[in-house]
Amino acid sequence: MIPGIIPLCGEPSGGRVEFVASRSSTGVSTSYTFSNVPLGVYEASRIIVLSVHWYRNGTASTLSSASVGGDTTTSRVATSSLADTGFVQVALLTAAPTGVSGTISLTFGSTLTAGGCVIGVWALYDATSAVPVDTASSDINGTFVLSAQPADFIVAAAAGAYSGSATSWVNATENFDTVNSQFLASAAQRETTASGDPGIDFNMNVSSTTVGVAAVWR
Repeated sequence: MIPGIIPLCGEPSGGRVEFVASRSSTGVSTSYTFSNVPLGVYEASRIIVLSVHWYRNGTASTLSSASVGGDTTTSRVATSSLADTGFVQVALLTAAPTGVSGTISLTFGSTLTAGGCVIGVWALYDATSAVPVDTASSDINGTFVLSAQPADFIVAAAAGAYSGSATSWVNATENFDTVNSQFLASAAQRETTASGDPGIDFNMNVSSTTVGVAAVWR
């Protein structure tokens, strides 16, 4: 069981983030399509944050392309780690589609031979930019270190290889916890509140490697 910690500090800003959906597929494929996924209320300032969690036996498989509602995503932070017989991987991406729902399409460089994939979707409003002010990743012995101000927003996502039952998040609101064939996927969010904020811990109940990513928007 592996902790990830996010120390926080700074001054106030604005905006809001809303978790709107998660989906999963256990299919063995290179391409995955999730139809009619909620994207939240449309506003001109809206940015979609997409988490993708996947596991593959053997070598790692890159996420070659992803789109949300027809808009191509930009990868903001990603990581992977060897997990006994395969690689567990997770990424956070952004897009700016219109509409209140849409199709999310993913293409991987190699067939996902175990576990398929899981996605999470957040609607971020009134951020100063789609580019995070800071990002971090964590592997089995890693620690998140992020700079943030009060009223910034953090989205954190994690994946653990092989069978698992649940993820414990401390100082964050868990958005989903999905057991997907041979891996566990989970994500959480929080609004930072004060200088000296205690940060976010995650603890995944899995039998092998855990990886995580996190990003801060202002």
